[in-house]
Amino acid sequence: MEGVSYILSDKLNQDPIEEFFGKQRAAGGHRDHPTLEQFGHAFVRNSTAGGLLRGPARGNVRSRDEPLQSKNQEPLPKRKKVKRFGTSNESPL
Repeated sequence: MEGVSYILSDKLNQDPIEEFFGKQRAAGGHRDHPTLEQFGHAFVRNSTAGGLLRGPARGNVRSRDEPLQSKNQEPLPKRKKVKRFGTSNESPL
């Protein structure tokens, strides 16, 4: 592709989708085929619990529970505020 020097291929996998449905299956317990209502309840429970349910113990997806590795703990510099025209009676001229 023109103008593209690299692609983050890590973003092009289906692991997040498989992890989501793995959590849905785990929330279903013994039910192999949940109803729409049961799926909806599990979806809300997983969403509001902040993803407290862990993904499946077995599977072909990698875990996203590993902490981020950061070598620099310094905070990012503050951005300067940009004065915008049009918020009061000021003129850009």
